Amino acid sequence: MKLMINHQTHYQYSDHACNSIQYIKMTPGSNAHQQVHCWDVSVPGLKEIKSDAFNNIWITSSQRQPYSQMTIMAQGIVEINPTTQFGIDTHINPQLFLQPTTSTLCNADMKSFADCYVPRINRANLIVLSEAILNYIPYTPEQTSVHTSAIEAFQCRQGVCQDHSHVFIAMCKYLGLPARYVSGYLFVPYT
Repeated sequence: MKLMINHQTHYQYSDHACNSIQYIKMTPGSNAHQQVHCWDVSVPGLKEIKSDAFNNIWITSSQRQPYSQMTIMAQGIVEINPTTQFGIDTHINPQLFLQPTTSTLCNADMKSFADCYVPRINRANLIVLSEAILNYIPYTPEQTSVHTSAIEAFQCRQGVCQDHSHVFIAMCKYLGLPARYVSGYLFVPYT
């Protein structure tokens, strides 16, 4: 199935912004689950394209002129392979994703929580753990920030999808399962 994607992000400022630099990570990669046929990210100003150690493409956009609004547009065609469920990067050692990060540390309470829901490591128990995290930390907008850690979100028992992800990743790493944060679009067929 081929999908045409058009994503636009609009920024509007009450005062003029000057000399800004933005790091834009809006370019999908091809894998077993998806094939990127064409893709472009349109940004104003100077544009530099690089890739990181995991082969993710990121764009640096530099603005040297004052502006009060900006639009970033990403668009392209991606083909989804319906016979695969996961797009796993086989060239990356999964053990890399056991490394601790500031956002995904796990404290004793979180370890106990994970142990309660995952007596054995299997997909079914991980789904139960994910659901338990969503029940324990209700979706509560504007209570956390991009700097909120998994421990902070777990302790205050509120957060958004990023916080749910960080808590789940922290618990997976504790359980010895490599895990990483990936954002993007998820195609869900209509039923």
